[in-house]
Amino acid sequence: MRKYASEGFTLFEMLIVLLILSTILSIATVSFFSVRRDSRDSRRKTDLEEVRSALEQYRSNNNIYPTPTGTFGLPFGQSGLTDDDANTYVQLLPQDPLFSKRNYYYQTSGGDYTLSTELETAEPTPCATPPGGDSCGSGLGCNYCLGSYGKK
Repeated sequence: MRKYASEGFTLFEMLIVLLILSTILSIATVSFFSVRRDSRDSRRKTDLEEVRSALEQYRSNNNIYPTPTGTFGLPFGQSGLTDDDANTYVQLLPQDPLFSKRNYYYQTSGGDYTLSTELETAEPTPCATPPGGDSCGSGLGCNYCLGSYGKK
């Protein structure tokens, strides 16, 4: 009788390797999308801080916050924020990193203001005083707000 040498892998061994690889790939994919979502939220927070800084500089020079205008209340758009003395506080309004459906909102109330947006990773709790109630437009709920004294 001939004795055959065992060469190659069995079907069972190949299935185990494929199972391990698919598990690793699925974990990596979930982590990748989570990191991208967190990055976009970080960008949104940074954008609101930039706008807040511009609003505070405007108030420092003019003793009042700019009046909300337009759909989202922001007193400046693509042209930036300037005052009557031609001081420029921000060149361009930051845009949402994902899509234009999610916007930044601005509202004043007395000597205070509220900047708001919807974050992807935040808990679905509305801001205390977001512009337009608890809506950030297009069916999105404002769940991250900033004001002149910090997070609201």
